Amino acid sequence: MKNPLRIKTALLLTLITAGGGCATITNKSTQPIRFSSEPEGAKVSINGISRGKTPTTVAVRRANETKIVKFELEGYLPVEVKLDTQISGTTAGNLLLGGLLGLAVDAVSGKGFSYSDDHVHVDLTPEPAN
Repeated sequence: MKNPLRIKTALLLTLITAGGGCATITNKSTQPIRFSSEPEGAKVSINGISRGKTPTTVAVRRANETKIVKFELEGYLPVEVKLDTQISGTTAGNLLLGGLLGLAVDAVSGKGFSYSDDHVHVDLTPEPAN
């Protein structure tokens, strides 16, 4: 008869190894974020790249970096907003399971992070009259 403890240990090690990178498996490489403004129609740029006009939803690539979102509309002062990241819950789960390899994979792929806001709204201020 086979040793049940040895079988359970082998099964546990297999699950930990195969389950490495939980966020990499469960999270998409992008996160949808909705952008809106008052008034509507403002150009939305993320890190200098135009991504549409408000209201819009943009699939923002996950990464361990703060992104700068700029709203611009003729006749109004431009507004810049920081889009901060946080560690996703699935990545935190890797720590509990002891999956250091999975934790590293999540960090490198960027899928272990999520943006703290899924909706960014700004109220634009009219430019001062000359």
